[in-house]
Amino acid sequence: LFIIANPCNDYVEIKKVIECTVLWRFAALCLEQPLENVSFSFMNITRKPAEYGPSISWHRDFGNKMTSTKSSRDMVRIIIPLDKCSQTNGATAVVANSHLLDDNIALDNDAIDKDYCSKNNEVISLMPGDMLAVHSKLIHGGGANRTNRERNNLIFQFVRKGSDHLYEDRNEPFHNFSLNEIRNL
Repeated sequence: LFIIANPCNDYVEIKKVIECTVLWRFAALCLEQPLENVSFSFMNITRKPAEYGPSISWHRDFGNKMTSTKSSRDMVRIIIPLDKCSQTNGATAVVANSHLLDDNIALDNDAIDKDYCSKNNEVISLMPGDMLAVHSKLIHGGGANRTNRERNNLIFQFVRKGSDHLYEDRNEPFHNFSLNEIRNL
């Protein structure tokens, strides 16, 4: 897993995906904002190699010290699978209604009941090119990949334009690239 803050300079194929208006419209819909009030924050590539891809523990994206906005409403992650994702190869699993807590309560990661999550989750099966939006407070994780198939996802974070980072002492601001700025890179 690695964060790519400005993928457009080095990855022409990824730039084409980031420029896709459908992706931006989906982010705008999720953030309940007009398209011009949405910014690209970052992206990463998650890989679960065949036979030994690790599981991802139950977590929320809201509150992450590296990437979280001050308000959970100001960010959304969008997963686009490059390979078929299912329970057998460690697809994303979500805990229904776990995003309904107040922001202050959701910031307490110690409050995540991992046993409850393990028993009360739904694995989201996806095909290459599907898009799954993950609310920043939604508890999610993923199983291990013990199949003979790779499982790779592109993950994009979009934020409301001008969003503030959750932690005041953050040295770098969010990468607030608009769709037009991405196209001009």
